[in-house]
Amino acid sequence: MTRREAQEILLSCRPGRERADDPQVAAALELARTDPELREWYEQHRAWDAAVRKGLNSIPVPPDLRWEILAGPKVIKGPAHWWNRRAIVIAAAAAIAFLITLAVVLLKPDRTPNTFAEFRTDVIGTVLRNYGMQLETNNMEQIRAFLDSRGAPADYAVPRGLQQLRIAGCGVLNSQGKTVSMLCFEDTDNRQVWMFFAKAATWQDRPTGEPRVERVISCATASWLEGDSLYVIASETSESSLRKLL
Repeated sequence: MTRREAQEILLSCRPGRERADDPQVAAALELARTDPELREWYEQHRAWDAAVRKGLNSIPVPPDLRWEILAGPKVIKGPAHWWNRRAIVIAAAAAIAFLITLAVVLLKPDRTPNTFAEFRTDVIGTVLRNYGMQLETNNMEQIRAFLDSRGAPADYAVPRGLQQLRIAGCGVLNSQGKTVSMLCFEDTDNRQVWMFFAKAATWQDRPTGEPRVERVISCATASWLEGDSLYVIASETSESSLRKLL
């Protein structure tokens, strides 16, 4: 089971009431127990769920609401009813504002903003969410022309290992104000291999000229610099298999 599959399963469960007798749920919980990144994500998800439930429970319920519902629609007379209902609306609006603020605080990444690590996670997460190619072709010259016409950098050099794979197409992404060229390849097992290419890599945590192989989300990745050009290769495969593509 991949980390992304486990996340999808756990999102369908109510935190604290997961059905451990379900084999898939049990496997996802076990992966969350042993995988540090998935465990951190699930703890944040549970904290968010608890905060939302607490916020909703804090919304005051008028004592006569049940009888008003059972009595059906009626004509509101006099200003007193209007002010009572206005107080309810204000309380509900305040609760919603509280939840939105809480969401911003809880979902705000702990990482320092505008870092290479954040950039890499952003572009990889984009393609993992079924990002569609804007141009599907196996012609590299057409891909370079397409990227150049969209203002994306097209003077990349494809690593020798990637040249052995079938090119499927390309797209243009934007992350942290950078225009990013995305090339999509397919390996012999029909797995997608993405290459991201961007310019002006000025982050303090940027990679060096030697490829840095790390795991990000559910992908093995390799990142390196050539002058001011940044390369990131990612695929849902093993680190050893990815090294063969460099």
